[in-house]
Amino acid sequence: MTGAIAKTLHVLRKNWFIAAILASFAFGLYLPRGEGLLNPRGTAKPLLIFILLFLSGISIPTERIIRDLRDFRLHLFIQGFIFLVYPLLTWLLLLPLGTFINPSIQIGILALSCLPSTISSCIFFSQVSGGNTTAAVFNAAVSNISAVLLTPLLFALLIPAGETASAAVSPAEVYASLVKTIILPILVGQGARYPLRKNMDRFKGLIGNLSNVIIFLLVYFAVARSSKAILESASLQLFAGPLVFLSVLNALVLVLIHSLGRTAGLDRRNRITALFVGSHKTLALGLPLTAAVFGGDPEHYAFVILPLIFYYHIQLISSGVLRVHVFQKHTFADSDFTPPESGEQ
Repeated sequence: MTGAIAKTLHVLRKNWFIAAILASFAFGLYLPRGEGLLNPRGTAKPLLIFILLFLSGISIPTERIIRDLRDFRLHLFIQGFIFLVYPLLTWLLLLPLGTFINPSIQIGILALSCLPSTISSCIFFSQVSGGNTTAAVFNAAVSNISAVLLTPLLFALLIPAGETASAAVSPAEVYASLVKTIILPILVGQGARYPLRKNMDRFKGLIGNLSNVIIFLLVYFAVARSSKAILESASLQLFAGPLVFLSVLNALVLVLIHSLGRTAGLDRRNRITALFVGSHKTLALGLPLTAAVFGGDPEHYAFVILPLIFYYHIQLISSGVLRVHVFQKHTFADSDFTPPESGEQ
């Protein structure tokens, strides 16, 4: 008995990050009311995202940001995967497998494939896994900006005529939101880094732990908000096919990014970033984009957005598994959290 307990504790210690992600998911699914207390009227979530990206900004040496922004090959690789390879792969997979999936959910899966990357989670997982945080921030922002024009165009190309509406998302609103959500906290973090740059190594443990807590809370908030749609949706049989399909799609995307990244000559640090940024799909911008295009029929739209909700949680769990079992040798400090480089001013 004692040996079994010790073995269980060892497994939990080794997989604590996955366990915390799954616990956040379970609490959000079955105890969603707590979200209203911790995130009253949605006010806590933007603050937590600001803090998370502020911590990224304060952690990265300025010289590294400038150097990484010049890596145009990596940026083209990630954007090309998000808006070309991902939609094409999804469309091809649905050709033989679509007969097992509800037609409205098929449309939702195609819509999912056309969306940009996440704003915060891909950046967090890139950083704690030893990736290129600057490139993650840059490509997350660029993909969301590009999505205002590219995503409706991809909808029109991939989704049957008559399924979409003519409404549009305001580019100005998206740009303003991205500046406030991504750019501002990074710049504030860089400003705060200057007087602390010689002592940043002292704070790496605190920053890493705080970032972990924030990501667990964000997972909880996201699941709690969508728990009703998941628990009160139609029969499990109806959604078993889409859940399996989306899980397989996520796995294939990760394998393909890794393989293409090696072929393209990306180093390990950049491949890690491509894995997370290229495989993640945004729920925050995905919901208004799909509402603008498919929101004319509420009952139909409810089925369209379910793949977005399901995939969001699948990508978080798979990212947690990658973080622990593939990139476990790397810590928050091993990625872009480093002491000041020589010459940094």
